[in-house]
Amino acid sequence: MPNCTVDKVDFSDGKVCVTTSTGQQLKVDQVLVAVGLQPNTSLAGPAGLEVDPTFGGYRVNSELQACSDVWVAGDVSSFYDPHLGRRRVEHHDHANVSGRLAGENMTGAGKPFNHQSMFWSDIGPKVGFEAVGLIDSNLPTVGIWAKSTPLLSQPPTPAQEPPKALPSPDKLVSR
Repeated sequence: MPNCTVDKVDFSDGKVCVTTSTGQQLKVDQVLVAVGLQPNTSLAGPAGLEVDPTFGGYRVNSELQACSDVWVAGDVSSFYDPHLGRRRVEHHDHANVSGRLAGENMTGAGKPFNHQSMFWSDIGPKVGFEAVGLIDSNLPTVGIWAKSTPLLSQPPTPAQEPPKALPSPDKLVSR
């Protein structure tokens, strides 16, 4: 719903009751809340760090370095992605991988950041998604939907189960 905010939320008679800033009242089964964040860049001025005017966050080079002896990782870093251009990512996977790489680079590793972070959301008990790349309403939407079938719901037979252990390398034969 454009041009409004949520003023009040109640739960009554098994429904979520939402009252908007325009006075509209909605009774719904579920509510999906999508929130973003604005990175705290208050250190930029005193530390002499550059803030990305487009994406927010601190601008870093390919090794996640913002300036001499300062590395930035996670959702506050605006980094250059060789495939998707400069961007800032607010995902758990990105925070873990970029944090680890920034730490390695602090010790002199000199490794470029080229990870494509994945992200996910669990919308309900049986509904969720996983994705990689950009989220932009200007891009075409592509979806793959899978529905459970009796065949997929059955436990695997012994012939379908994965091996308990991989053979040792000396037992592998190249053809």
